[in-house]
Amino acid sequence: MTKRQLRANSIIQEPEKYKLCEGCESIVDIGVKLCSVCNAYRFDTDIRRICSHAKILGSRERQSVAKSDLY
Repeated sequence: MTKRQLRANSIIQEPEKYKLCEGCESIVDIGVKLCSVCNAYRFDTDIRRICSHAKILGSRERQSVAKSDLY
């Protein structure tokens, strides 16, 4: 399994610990106030949506730009 698949599996097993950014669709920890990717502040906490999106993200290569990519 890839690192992304392992991370997706851990999110699927405990989706209540995460939320989905409505700006860029990143999955972030439940305690986050601003998305670290796009600085959005609106999140979806629907467990079904988090799980289905984690499956999608875990099955493909990363497509978003992370802060570490900018340095």
